Amino acid sequence: MTPQFDSNAVASALTAFATVDSPIAPQTQPQNPTPSSTPSSEQLKSISSSDRLIDWNAAHPDGSDSTIHDLLKTIGHRLNAEIYFGRALPNGCAGTIFSSQFEAHAPSEVSVGLRSSVVEACFATGRFLFASEKDATSGVLENYRRGEKFQFAVGLSIPDLRGPTEMSSGVVIGFRDALPSNLDLSKYLTQLRLDLASWVQAWHACRDCRTPSAWWRTVRSLQRHRNKFIGMGICLGCLLTFLPVPYWPRRECVVEPSARRFVSSPIDGRVLKSLVRPGDVVEVGQIIGQMDDEQIRWELGSAQAELEQASKQQDSALAHQEGGKMRLAQLEQQKVSLKIQGLQAQLERLELRSTVAGVVLQGEWYRSEGAPVARGDTLFEIAPLEKMTVQVHLTTEDLGEIEVDDSATVRIDSAYGEAWPGTLSRIDPRAAVIDNEVRFVADMEVENKENRLRPGMKGSVRIDAGYKSIGWAIFHRPYRWLMKNLVW
Repeated sequence: MTPQFDSNAVASALTAFATVDSPIAPQTQPQNPTPSSTPSSEQLKSISSSDRLIDWNAAHPDGSDSTIHDLLKTIGHRLNAEIYFGRALPNGCAGTIFSSQFEAHAPSEVSVGLRSSVVEACFATGRFLFASEKDATSGVLENYRRGEKFQFAVGLSIPDLRGPTEMSSGVVIGFRDALPSNLDLSKYLTQLRLDLASWVQAWHACRDCRTPSAWWRTVRSLQRHRNKFIGMGICLGCLLTFLPVPYWPRRECVVEPSARRFVSSPIDGRVLKSLVRPGDVVEVGQIIGQMDDEQIRWELGSAQAELEQASKQQDSALAHQEGGKMRLAQLEQQKVSLKIQGLQAQLERLELRSTVAGVVLQGEWYRSEGAPVARGDTLFEIAPLEKMTVQVHLTTEDLGEIEVDDSATVRIDSAYGEAWPGTLSRIDPRAAVIDNEVRFVADMEVENKENRLRPGMKGSVRIDAGYKSIGWAIFHRPYRWLMKNLVW
């Protein structure tokens, strides 16, 4: 038969123990009124068998979560109850909560009622909190008891023997079925509070030293076997030097147009107007400049006058029936007509138009409009933008590692996050001096569909030069330096 519980008697017994001044020494307990029924003999024996309730040999406080879980599980089994242990900060924030049911849970992983009850128990210094079906000293604990359907719930704080600390400890115990006798329960809770204080102090001390101890054990182990580890490290390092890895050298580059188109002067004359500047993007057939046509128009007017005079001479010869003069007049008309056609064609070519779509590279005539030019002089230089040539600057040592048809990726300083793939199509056999350094220029063509690349842009090229061993990547530069300075 399950023993009944007298809440008033337990309340008075717990109140007597709540006035204990010293949290360490057990006090003399008042006599317990005769209960209506007594608990089982096994429960009485397990509770009163020893003054110390915690077996330190069985539950060694080594600072691990599993140890405190095993301790709470043992206590909960002896009481036939569920027991929860937790800590809280002064602002009411709960820390990790341990239980006889689970090892450790974060505050967000447990119910609000349990979390609130543990926090209230942590700050219940010098008194016990309880809640039963008839009476309660804590509304929070009573709500939690109802939610979990406990017959009786107790909350008590655990004194910290190390002195004042930032966090307080507390225990919440919930009884579902069988309950101990009134007096034994009070005595057990008081002794449990004192024993837990000592055990938790040792548990925290071991937990604080757990990480450093593991570290020092590792260091000591390495020191004892340092020769073995050094030998293994040397062997492993030697093996790693033969491991092949991708060799991706990065070199500087400059973007240049793949082709160039020139617009020259059609006549000997002057530049009347320039409509574009270097860097402007032009389309096919776009007017980019205008030549002065004054001189040609004068010549055209004179030629038209000569044509009219030759026509009159032909009419006069026809009227006087002079065949020779008429023939000479006809020849003169044909000559003047051809001259007029040439002048008219020159007038049409005085509008300078772009022959390709691209960007203007040269042609700063906007600063010198009216300047005289000769026929055939270059006025504008235009580069198409569909394809661009990237000139990669290679060092002398690169010629032994990089070859034609190697894959490469271009990245431009002004276009972060974008890349243009391609292959090296040619390596110039003759070196050039670039920025006071000897360089071999390698060409690679890239597509420029969005016209993001412009002539003169600088960037870097990552070249896929195959695989090299880690040892080669580490030691090839020192080796070359030694050979160059000490051997050759």
